[in-house]
Amino acid sequence: MKTIKILFICMFVSTYVFAQNVPPYTIAETNVNQPKFMAVKMENNTNKSALHSYIAKNFNYPSSDWVQEGTQVVRFVVSSSGEVSDFNIVNSVSPQIDQEVIRVLKGTNKMWTPGQSNGVPVAMEKEISVKIKTSYTTGGATKREFSEIAKGYYTKGSEKLLLEKNSKQALRYLNKGIKYQPYDKSLLYLRGLCLYELGKTDAAHEDWTRLKDLGGFNSNEDYFAENIKELKGYNEISAMLNTTE
Repeated sequence: MKTIKILFICMFVSTYVFAQNVPPYTIAETNVNQPKFMAVKMENNTNKSALHSYIAKNFNYPSSDWVQEGTQVVRFVVSSSGEVSDFNIVNSVSPQIDQEVIRVLKGTNKMWTPGQSNGVPVAMEKEISVKIKTSYTTGGATKREFSEIAKGYYTKGSEKLLLEKNSKQALRYLNKGIKYQPYDKSLLYLRGLCLYELGKTDAAHEDWTRLKDLGGFNSNEDYFAENIKELKGYNEISAMLNTTE
């Protein structure tokens, strides 16, 4: 028997202030308040946020799509008047789910209390994650947790990249891992190196920039540390993260 369960986790990752009236010759402290979704009250006796409740109620799993699961990450702007725009898919589960999540988020237009900088409403960028999990029940067994699935793909990707020197196959596994765990530092670190090996330096820098925003990663903690140092992008990522020995 096959069932599909849609689980939502909305996580604030970063907020950027787009409108500040600060002279270039002065340094001033800025108090920033994040945009808040206020249209739906938090459910009683649960940890579900208002946005979680709204998405869960309005999301329709694409019937024409193959069964897909993973962690969808979307970035968008909440204007000073609470309008939403400039949607950008950071991590995609599938093109159909991309469209559905954006459709639901567009429905939140003017349902936001805008962010503030020093008490003044300003446009801010908001990033959320939507965890979409399909659950298969066969003889009482259920699918593994996303962290376990991603770990398996990370291990396979590591072997392909560092032991077999096969960057193309490694990238396939690492992409699958990040589909489940887009904030996993080890996956971002290794996929960046893989992309760099393949000559995709811009994409590599995107992964490493996100990694840096998440607090960086010490390559010495990786069990393939010595092999990693042989890769083309090692010195560059080390300089970016200040991890060069």
